[in-house]
Amino acid sequence: MCVAQSSIVSVWFKGKELAFALGLNLSISRLGSVANAAIVPSVYEADGLGMALTVGFVVCVFSLVAAFGLVYLDKRRENSDPQSGRAAVDEEEAFRWADVFDFGKSYWILTASCVITYMSVFPYIMNLSDILQSKYGFDKIHAGYLFGLPYIISAASSPFLGFTIDKVGKRAFLICLSSVLLTIAFTASMMMPECH
Repeated sequence: MCVAQSSIVSVWFKGKELAFALGLNLSISRLGSVANAAIVPSVYEADGLGMALTVGFVVCVFSLVAAFGLVYLDKRRENSDPQSGRAAVDEEEAFRWADVFDFGKSYWILTASCVITYMSVFPYIMNLSDILQSKYGFDKIHAGYLFGLPYIISAASSPFLGFTIDKVGKRAFLICLSSVLLTIAFTASMMMPECH
């Protein structure tokens, strides 16, 4: 879903607006994760599993309606401006599987970095609530709120970071810096002793 969102955003925004738009898109999705982490444990504790699943179902239905709205807006844009979106892709620019072999080393290094980062961050975040409960003695509700902190930080900072990156550049340096910071954060989390 993230790839589809990024693809759609990259059609609607170009050049110097793109990183800001991608950051804002990421910010909204992170706020959804924060809302989930804050609301679902409380609903589960108060009304049980059935109500928690009902909340998830309602959110999924809302997401589906929003997706259909996006399809409508995208089609309307294509009809009003035939040069936009997929209509602008001619035969020379169309993707062919043989093009994969022409991607440069930078692309493959960036892809590997992205995959490795997501392979380490998402499992950690998905287990963070349990870690907070077992290692630091938080209850489910407080652990759910703390679980949302990385998402709140991401939601608040992503648009500003995207805007700054659009202005400053230095993308390769910032990718390296983020990997170093992530390594430090994981090491600190692992080394911290259990406490209440």
